[in-house]
Amino acid sequence: MFKRVHAFVFMLVIGLAGCSNPPQQGAVLDNAAKQQLWKKRVQTLSNQQSWKLLGRASVTYRDENYPFGLDWQQQNANSHQLLIRHPVTQSQLAKLVSNNSKVTLTTNKGAVLRDSSADRLIEQQLRVKIPVDGMQSWVRGLAAPQYPVTHIVLDNFGRPTTIEQAGWSVRYAAYKGASTAAMPSSIVISRSQPQNVRVKVRVKSW
Repeated sequence: MFKRVHAFVFMLVIGLAGCSNPPQQGAVLDNAAKQQLWKKRVQTLSNQQSWKLLGRASVTYRDENYPFGLDWQQQNANSHQLLIRHPVTQSQLAKLVSNNSKVTLTTNKGAVLRDSSADRLIEQQLRVKIPVDGMQSWVRGLAAPQYPVTHIVLDNFGRPTTIEQAGWSVRYAAYKGASTAAMPSSIVISRSQPQNVRVKVRVKSW
């Protein structure tokens, strides 16, 4: 009786192991296998056009650090809303709304500013370039489709650990979960020229 039970358990374990698709942490995949997982990730996340990110961020520029709360709500591929909040009180400091090529920035003092580019609008007000257009893809661990990819490094799950595009370096320190479609939880976006700028994003929830 016990021998039959042991044999059944053994066959069950072997069967489950054969059905397991995700790579083991210790296994090292070749580049072709990583590229296949990367394509799967891009396809999966590209189909999810509506999403929400809650977290904290900071911009470091000229040796000064500016922290803030971040609430990013993406309605579809061409429409999103960013709420910039006070790092302590979480009161709203600004709201950036982008709908196709119409971008509106509303400050906590009631000023309303408009442009066709979120990057340009932010740069005009802050005198520093923040890659909002690219971040729409980068914060999710995807390459921005509007820029050519200079360099990309993938981990064992086909997720990027580094993406370099349009002069920006995007590095991913951690993901929420161990799967190909897992979302990033810690992101650093930086460039040294023409301005030395670093944007850090810590995701609380997706």
